[in-house]
Amino acid sequence: MKAKKITARNIKDAMKIAVKEVGDDAIVVSKREVPTGVEIVVASESDYEKAKNSLMENGKIKGDGNIVNYTSKPTKSTIDAWNQYEASSKKTDAMAGFKAKKMEDGRKGEVAYSMNDIKTAIKNDTSEVVGAIVAEVKDLKDVIMEQVNLKLAEQDEMILDIRMIRDSFDSAYKRNYALSHANAVYEMLYSRMERLGVSEDVKISMTAGIEPTLEVREAWKHSLVNLSNSIVSNQGELLSKGGIYAFLGATGVGKTTTIGKLATRYVMEHGIKDIALITTDSFKIASFEQLKTFGRILDIPVYAVSERDSLKKIIDELKDKKLILIDTSGMNLDGKVTEIQNRMISEASDAIKKMVVISSSAQKQVIEKSWEAYEDNGIDGLVLTKLDESSSIGAAISLAVEKRIPINYVSDGQRIPDDCHILNNRELVLKAVEISQKETDRIVSKVTG
Repeated sequence: MKAKKITARNIKDAMKIAVKEVGDDAIVVSKREVPTGVEIVVASESDYEKAKNSLMENGKIKGDGNIVNYTSKPTKSTIDAWNQYEASSKKTDAMAGFKAKKMEDGRKGEVAYSMNDIKTAIKNDTSEVVGAIVAEVKDLKDVIMEQVNLKLAEQDEMILDIRMIRDSFDSAYKRNYALSHANAVYEMLYSRMERLGVSEDVKISMTAGIEPTLEVREAWKHSLVNLSNSIVSNQGELLSKGGIYAFLGATGVGKTTTIGKLATRYVMEHGIKDIALITTDSFKIASFEQLKTFGRILDIPVYAVSERDSLKKIIDELKDKKLILIDTSGMNLDGKVTEIQNRMISEASDAIKKMVVISSSAQKQVIEKSWEAYEDNGIDGLVLTKLDESSSIGAAISLAVEKRIPINYVSDGQRIPDDCHILNNRELVLKAVEISQKETDRIVSKVTG
């Protein structure tokens, strides 16, 4: 019988066919792998050498097959051939199946074979297949770790974005809350400063440096401290130091009464020897008579300026006196008499200190006009009168702050000399708050009946 070529899925199936067609003495002459599985050439023992020689050419096998040599009996040869190639076929089948599975899905990182495939491959082989699996698993691990790291990076970036958004919202919320709170605080402060009667510039000065997080009560305390610090401090009791003082101001502000209170205070403390009173008001007889009455009660001299006796002449005659108080005419602040009087005072002596008397019950415009009427000759201090008749002294305090001039005395009643006071800055501010509160209470009481 001649050699017979058999093709099958694996060596096992090929041998079954060989035994069936050739007989139990079938011998495998050659074997090679083909795309469909395996191809063998078999022959009976009697035809083996002939079949083998037909496959040889110049001492080499034709094609890519392998010659299988057997020297035992046919049946034994068939069984040996089976046993020898069975292991080889299992290895080939495992690798073929493993590679085929891998090639079915070429996407990197995807598992293209089942666990059963891997187990079968490991069971039938301990080197090449396992090595391939290990390499593939390593590649897969690297891909998975790359994906995991990418996801983690994306997750970290997302968390960072979320935190930034959250922080942005928190910051915006806190900023809006702070602004809202600050606005509410400043509104309350401005409302109280309005009742206090201070100017816009003084309001700005009062709120300078106040933390927006403060509650209204604390913020108000800070604003009052700011106001107190903005006022030029007075020098305490001026009269005890002596000097020449002219009291200037509009009609009815209380110049003569203020002089009477100060003269009484001086006499009570220092006696009658070193004090004299002068009036330049030749237009208002009542004022001169009032001043003469003070002189008579206190037993101190009173002099009146006239065409015969100028202010300069009288001051020169009184050079031995320690304290001279000058009452002036309270004419219309826009009139020429005020100009004449200012000139008379400036020509009389450089030593005369000018004290502007302001009624704290006067309107802001009147107070500012009083200042403007005398500022060209220089003003040394302020006297606030009629605090007991005022609903606010904020305008007068604002003038003192803005012009950087001290408030030397305040008067709040008709009693002589009790209702004339020297207040420090803190006391002056508290007095302003007290007057403002009394006016608020009066309005509330009136409205509520």
